[in-house]
Amino acid sequence: MIILNAQMLALVERHCSTLRKEFEVIEFGFDAAMTGGDALSRLRAATHKIKGSSGTLGFPEVAALAENYERALQNAELAGVDIPVLRANHAALARVVAGVKPEQSTLHARFSGGAK
Repeated sequence: MIILNAQMLALVERHCSTLRKEFEVIEFGFDAAMTGGDALSRLRAATHKIKGSSGTLGFPEVAALAENYERALQNAELAGVDIPVLRANHAALARVVAGVKPEQSTLHARFSGGAK
């Protein structure tokens, strides 16, 4: 059980650095996505990935913001790009990703034996 706990904690810690790298994909693709098309779809896929991995690894705030952003991107694909809405969602997710720490994961408290 101790080995499983250590592995889970390592996975949560690794997710924090991976999350920042995944968000870099969104950062670099943001301006291109404002014109719509394939770049918008790629941005939505990257946001979806962050939503799923963060939800699985116990980062509900990141997952919720990524879901909001993904929904805004999907609406942009269907109804046209609303730059202020996308910028607001982008900024909200960027703030949380920049400050994410392993201790914020619900799994961290569970597998480290600490209370959240």
